Amino acid sequence: MKKSFFMITLIVSINYLYAEEIFEKIGKNSGGYFNNLAFSAIKSDGSVVAWGDSRYGGDISSVASDLSSGVTKLYSSSSAFAALKNDGSLITWGYPEFGGDSSSVSSSLSSGVKKVYSNPLGFVALKEDGSVLTWGNQDINIPSSLSSGVVEIYSAYTGYAALKEDGSVIPFDNLTMAPPGTISGDTVLSSLSSGVVKIYSIATAFAALKDDGSVVSWGFIENFDNVKSSLTSNINKIYSNASFFSAIKNDGSIIMWGYDMLPPDLGYSIINPPSSIDGISKIYSSGSAFAGLKEDGSVVTWGSSMGGGDSSSVSNELSSGINKIYANAYAFAALKDDGSVVTWGSSMSGGDSSSVSSKISSGVVKIYPTEGAFTAIKEDGSIVSWGGQEGSEIDTSNLPSNLSESIAGIYSNMEAIVALKTDGSVIAWGKSSYGGDISTVADKLNSGVVCIQSIYEDCTVNIATYQQQTFIERFYQNILNRSADTGGLNTWLDIIQNQSAAKVALGFFQSQEFINLGLSNEQFVDILYQTLFDRVADSGGRDIWLNQLNNGTSRIEVIYGFLNAQEFKNLADSFGVTQIRDIDQITEVPGYVNRFYNLVLNRSADEVGFNDWVSQLRAGTKAGGDIAKGFFNSQEYMQRGLDDSTFLDICYRAFFNREADAGGKNSWLSQIAQGATTDDILNGFIGSQEFIQLAASYGINP
Repeated sequence: MKKSFFMITLIVSINYLYAEEIFEKIGKNSGGYFNNLAFSAIKSDGSVVAWGDSRYGGDISSVASDLSSGVTKLYSSSSAFAALKNDGSLITWGYPEFGGDSSSVSSSLSSGVKKVYSNPLGFVALKEDGSVLTWGNQDINIPSSLSSGVVEIYSAYTGYAALKEDGSVIPFDNLTMAPPGTISGDTVLSSLSSGVVKIYSIATAFAALKDDGSVVSWGFIENFDNVKSSLTSNINKIYSNASFFSAIKNDGSIIMWGYDMLPPDLGYSIINPPSSIDGISKIYSSGSAFAGLKEDGSVVTWGSSMGGGDSSSVSNELSSGINKIYANAYAFAALKDDGSVVTWGSSMSGGDSSSVSSKISSGVVKIYPTEGAFTAIKEDGSIVSWGGQEGSEIDTSNLPSNLSESIAGIYSNMEAIVALKTDGSVIAWGKSSYGGDISTVADKLNSGVVCIQSIYEDCTVNIATYQQQTFIERFYQNILNRSADTGGLNTWLDIIQNQSAAKVALGFFQSQEFINLGLSNEQFVDILYQTLFDRVADSGGRDIWLNQLNNGTSRIEVIYGFLNAQEFKNLADSFGVTQIRDIDQITEVPGYVNRFYNLVLNRSADEVGFNDWVSQLRAGTKAGGDIAKGFFNSQEYMQRGLDDSTFLDICYRAFFNREADAGGKNSWLSQIAQGATTDDILNGFIGSQEFIQLAASYGINP
């Protein structure tokens, strides 16, 4: 068969399998292909921004309203995008034939979508009920066995494989891309009914590693008969890229098989793997070759010579001192201990770095591999990019001089590169029509971008976290009149996720920063309305609260009045956060228990102990005085080692809600000196009229 069969979309067939990491993760996440001509990103509010070639997903105008909020994850085929929303619906756009048009299955995508997978020609959706559906330029007959029970899907150019909850694997072939000689998934179905440990894929085939050490492989594989007998036992691990599998046997030998889609007239050759993996500490992969980093710092390569399998031209540079290897579609870049970079593989992917050799001969600290290029970060903060279809330096002269200090990630397609900064903004360079020019969406990319769609890593946004963050940022602005600091925001996020909105509000209003503002009662009440009710105070309500404050009601009691109101509950519900918990209260039974945690033990309540005390009070098995004695007689209190004077100060605050008067305190001290026990003193406070009134205010018996 002719190699040109797959060449229609050759470059788009190169999937994420050429990441810089060791490839034992392949098979967990085999389901994504690059969009070669456009970019898409999710912002913190769940909206989507896209740019690049408008035909292939760079223009979202047709689905803009659907992508304005609620998007949690992005996926791509070679020329289209799909956005999963928090309501389980899926929105697609881009080149219609490659999955951008999902109208044929739109009713099935309106809800219940769990995850999406792709190959260059289209998408597959896994639904919450365990069923699957496909669309795009794919001639696929989905077996009836896939109507339920599917937990994961793996993709290749020639089809898909579904892992079911019973451990069986069901292949379903893409007949559009199944040339003569393809091993159909149906022919190996019986071998996949059980015992599969892991699934791997290349562009044209699959390999399933079984628990007996055998491998089952199907799809289009060149000269498979030459290696088939070697795969019946003792296989320990498999590495894969877009073209080849490399199986490691228990004796350390390496078996390679697959299919390189490049036409032979390009003059490449296939380099056999080394006889053994011995001495290799880590394996990296480009789209069609492998590179083994050895323990002595040298490198050995195999696979397609055009994809970096032949490193003979740089063998001297790779003989020692290699610290790390990076890979993209058809090339490798090795970072040496001395900060220099060695490259090999296709010049169109950055394998020829002669145009930037003087710039990467020293001082390089990190390399970002992207689909067809490399970007190096130097210790002086400068950035160097090379590769692309012209195989030369990519202009970075217009980039900010300090960009490298704030890079969160770098991504690319065939001809453009974008950097996501730590402040949530995006900068691009390279071919403008492919996304190197972001001027049309610059206002949307200057802040708030959380992730850019990539098959190297998930582009996922947690909408719940965004809502919580927005809720807290309102407090910073309304209460403290400033923007949130990162450390503080993260602290409050932890509190609101594990406790309640009321706990966060109390923290802000009781903070020294807020107290130092020295606000009048009028200003204080106005802030409460704006922050906790999200509105301007009505004159009647405002007057009531001011009257209470001016007549001795404490600010904390007024705050709790707002926190327990239905309006605050409505606000909390709208942000998806818990309004208030019993443990946060200062009124009624919970408030009574809380005061003893705070005043006697000098700490916040723990949930187990708190719930126990509250339940006993509510059940009437213990009265207020019993609870008080429980705290004062606890081991935790006694370990505080407080003197008699401090003990009495705490009693006055806990039982009387005031500071000790000198006469009363001296009387108690005299009784202690004459032999009164702790229980004697506690009984005296519990039997007093002041405590009886305090207990009544909480609705409990003294």
